[in-house]
Amino acid sequence: MNKTKPLLAVHYGNKKGEDIDIFVISPLVTEYTCLKQGCFDIIDVNQEIAEVMVHNLDPLITEPVLTGTALIGEEKMAEYKKIILATEATPVIVKYLLTKAKLFFSWAKTFFEQNNYQNAINNLSFVASYLFFTQYYSQVKSVATYRELLEYFSGSYLTELHWFAKQKKNPKKEEVEYHLQRCQQLLTSAMAML
Repeated sequence: MNKTKPLLAVHYGNKKGEDIDIFVISPLVTEYTCLKQGCFDIIDVNQEIAEVMVHNLDPLITEPVLTGTALIGEEKMAEYKKIILATEATPVIVKYLLTKAKLFFSWAKTFFEQNNYQNAINNLSFVASYLFFTQYYSQVKSVATYRELLEYFSGSYLTELHWFAKQKKNPKKEEVEYHLQRCQQLLTSAMAML
């Protein structure tokens, strides 16, 4: 077995166009890595992190596994899909997702303070996603894709931020500040409920 070859590489999301999403499980990384290379958005994790993500219904792995196409590692993808579909959401999973929302919020704040508004808004999109997944999994125990989440919470702040982030390139400071405040409010509310 090649120790540098990825265990899994999945193409998901938009199948053509400017934004091509790739999820990779690689033995070469030691932590979660997110790279933007031209039109490619690449998320790269090691197997240990991937295992934690799978068992906690982390949308960073459930989305590619449930909606994507394996480029490498079809067997690994099938194994993870089986685990994901058999996993019921629990309070432990909800708490894990809330912790991830807090992590992405801290990154969004850092980018905002560095005047990097595009990366701030990108991270706030993850914050909102994680927060709405916590709300969803508090009510529904089976896994959902991001599209299903958008449909379930149609007309919510999640859809507002989703479309803003998707359509807005080079957001203004005031726009990002508004979304930073909204996400802070949602995060505070979610933490109070646990």
